[in-house]
Amino acid sequence: MSSNTTLDTTPHNEPPVWFDTLRASLLFVSVFLIITGNVLCIFVVRRSTKMRKVSRIFILSLAVADLCGGVFSGVLLLATEATAHWIPDIILGIFCKVSCIASIVFNGASFLSLLTVTLDCYVAVEKPMRYPSLLTARRAYAITLFIWLLMSCIAILYSVGFGAVSHLKKEWHWCVLDVNFLRSYSYIMLLVAYCGMTIVVPLVLSMALYGRIRVLIRRHNVANLARAAQSGNSSHYQQRTEGTKSLTTFLIVCCGGAMSSLPLVIIMSYSHWTGNYSMYTISTAMVLHSCNNLLNVLVHVRRNKEFRTTASRLLCRCRNRQDEH
Repeated sequence: MSSNTTLDTTPHNEPPVWFDTLRASLLFVSVFLIITGNVLCIFVVRRSTKMRKVSRIFILSLAVADLCGGVFSGVLLLATEATAHWIPDIILGIFCKVSCIASIVFNGASFLSLLTVTLDCYVAVEKPMRYPSLLTARRAYAITLFIWLLMSCIAILYSVGFGAVSHLKKEWHWCVLDVNFLRSYSYIMLLVAYCGMTIVVPLVLSMALYGRIRVLIRRHNVANLARAAQSGNSSHYQQRTEGTKSLTTFLIVCCGGAMSSLPLVIIMSYSHWTGNYSMYTISTAMVLHSCNNLLNVLVHVRRNKEFRTTASRLLCRCRNRQDEH
């Protein structure tokens, strides 16, 4: 009994054709948009002249984490789904393991990078005079390196310490997390701790910092409006408004990421706790979780004018080159 794993209790029914097709289509669209959108986001951020260097480092870390999540997690999961009938099981099993580990590393790095962006905005507003000395480019690189090393260590703890990695569920054409029954409760505690550290804590801190920054910016705006009324210059007010909008953008991304990731955590914890596994709920939650790497791009397209302008210029250049050829 001690050698049994959670996969031994899952149903052995193959998915209906309609569900298999729908799942693969949604995952393909998600992965395609994640890769193209985040590549474009990296290009725009690197070309931005209005952004502080430290802010650029943190946002690039976020975009790279989302891009790698789409490449190493989403693509491999899609490959498992699409090639389950004609690729050897041992290769598909490797795909599942790599996809699981990549999801742990890159999604965690994405949430923590969002937190660093909020902290950067907070320091810039709370300590504007000391900001250049408090957050230097070297410290920004060190913080980013620490985040990526931390998530790599957590992934090693997951896979080696608890053996909690995805394995191929051949009948489902999908990857399912496999945990020994003797370690299932420990894994649930680890999953909750991971969720708390990489999703809940960054979200709560981001919302608290956001509230504090809003108060500070409102005070600055009142003072700037009074000065503008005397001098007729409203540039300071407009700059603060843009800063508030940028901060709100990242808060929306953080909330959206939590909403797309928490269902998978809840479903997997419930499944391991009760021993009841549903192909439909687990697959849907995993596809929804993959959309987490797309939120940063979607929100920026909607709310960031510089992003839209630069993206439009890039697309126009590509079209002109195609017309020339």
